[in-house]
Order: sequence, then C-alpha cells, then structure tokens
Amino acid sequence: MLRSLAFSLKTESQNAERRRMPQAQGRVTKRQRVMVQLMLRSQLTRPPQEVQPDVPALGMDGFPVPNRFAVTLTRIAPGVLDFRDGLPSAFKHVLDELCVWLGVTDGPLDAHRLAVRYQQQKSPKGSGAIGHPKSWFGVRIEIRDLEEGLDVVREVGTVPPLGVAHESNPGAAPKVQRERR
Repeated sequence: MLRSLAFSLKTESQNAERRRMPQAQGRVTKRQRVMVQLMLRSQLTRPPQEVQPDVPALGMDGFPVPNRFAVTLTRIAPGVLDFRDGLPSAFKHVLDELCVWLGVTDGPLDAHRLAVRYQQQKSPKGSGAIGHPKSWFGVRIEIRDLEEGLDVVREVGTVPPLGVAHESNPGAAPKVQRERR
C-alpha cells in the first residue's frame, strides 16, 4: 500500500544549519519535527507493525510477519543539494520523526524493515515582489509497505506536480540578449 503526503516545509543541509547559533539550530529541529508529526498524524493512517500474508501455497497463512517500509523522501525547492551528503542531512529531522511515527528506528536494528531513498524536485523560483510569489519549499513523503489496500495520496497546500519543469520566474519580462560592440 502506498501512503503519500506532500506539504510545505523548508529543509536545508546540516552544513547550513551548523552556521547558526545553537539555539537557532534547536528551533529549526523542533519546528521540522513538530510539523512532520502534525502532518503525519492528521493526514495519514499509521501502517500496522505486523501484517498477515495470505500465501497458502507456502503454508504462511495466519502467521504475522513484521511489516517492511520503503520510504522515498523528496525535497522540493528552487535549488538542489548534493546527493551524497547534503540531501540525506537535510532530511535528518524529517526521517527521525517519520521513524517515530512508523515505530521503527533508522539504525541497524531495523535495517531489514526500513529502506530510505532520497530525491529532489525543482520548484519555481520567485522573487517575492508584489505579484510574484516567493519560492516554494516542500517535502513529499512516500511510504510503501506490505499492507494491502487502496493507495492514499494527500497534498496539503499548493504543491508543484511531480516531474514538471517550471519556469524560473513566470510573468517576468523575457530576457533579451544584447550584443556588445
């Protein structure tokens, strides 16, 4: 079953957070975790910890097995981060709160139950001037598990669609290339 949720949340690399004062780092951490917790609890149903596989050919019907989760975290922002360390560090607080909600850890004890993938999507870059919206930052969380049922896809706010190329500043005057003499 797929559970997908997209909402507005600004995520930055841990390197950017380290430049702040320690009190500001704590505020960012708390704000991100509270926002993720609020969105998950209000928009999605928690997947079960165990599922009953229906495989009579293998003689497994009736024995519960631990549920496994394949999570895809997508950062939606006008800029992109480094895939190796910038992107995973930007999702640290989001992943921590998601693991609490799922009832698993992101450490070695539950490595067989949790697989995490990271993606990026560019959003329109705005100037913030009158008539031009500010840049949009967001997060899309997709959780696939072994439970059978209908897929649930929720988008809170105005979320840019997946895989759509955006203009850098819609409504702005077109750029003119000038010749130098």
